[in-house]
Amino acid sequence: MRLAHSFVALSALSLILASAGHAAAQAKTFKVDDSGGSQIQFVSDAPLERTTGVTSKASGEITVDPASPASAKADIKIDMTSFKTGIDLRDEHFRSENWLDAKKYPHAEFVITKVSGLDKLEPNKSAEVTISGKFSLHGVTKELTTKAKVRWISGSEEAAKNKVPGDALRIQATFVVKLEDHKVSIPSIVALKVSPNITVNIDLRALAK
Repeated sequence: MRLAHSFVALSALSLILASAGHAAAQAKTFKVDDSGGSQIQFVSDAPLERTTGVTSKASGEITVDPASPASAKADIKIDMTSFKTGIDLRDEHFRSENWLDAKKYPHAEFVITKVSGLDKLEPNKSAEVTISGKFSLHGVTKELTTKAKVRWISGSEEAAKNKVPGDALRIQATFVVKLEDHKVSIPSIVALKVSPNITVNIDLRALAK
C-alpha cells in the first residue's frame, strides 16, 4: 500500500513538473534592436515653440506568454544621444550637461513589470492593455503606468505582409513625462520654448529570438 501511495505521489509530481515545463515553453522572447523598425518620439509643446525629436535607437527584450500576457516582462532602453529635432545646435543643447546630460545618462529605460486588461494575446489581432513598470530618465526612476496597443504578428503570411522574418511583436504607447520629476531643469532663457511636460510616443517592433 505504501508503495502504491508513493507511486501515485511520484506520478502526480511528474505531471506537475511536466505541466510547468510546458507552460514555461510557451513564453516567447522578442528582441528590440535598430533593425526592427522601432521609433520613439518626444514632443515639447511650449507657448512659443513646438519641438519634436525622433530616434530609432531602442534596444532590449520582451518576454511574453500569449496564453498568459499578465506575466509579460520587458526591459527597453532608448539612446538619448541619438534624438534628432531637425536643428543640430538644438540637439546639442538638449544633450548637454545643463539639460539631459546624455553623456552621463546615455539611456532612458522602461522596465515593464506588470501587464493587465488582457486574458489572452491572439495572433495577428491588436489588443488594448495597461502596462506598468519603472521609467528612468536623467538618473531618476519613477513608477509609470500607461495604456498600450499590442499586436503579435505570427505566421508566414502575416510576417511577409509586415516585412519581418518571423514572429514579431509591436507595442504602441503614449505617456507624459514631467521633467521636474526627473530633475531636469529648463533654463530661464528658453522657458517659453520648452514644455515642462513632454509627450512620449513609443512604437516598438520586436523580432522573435
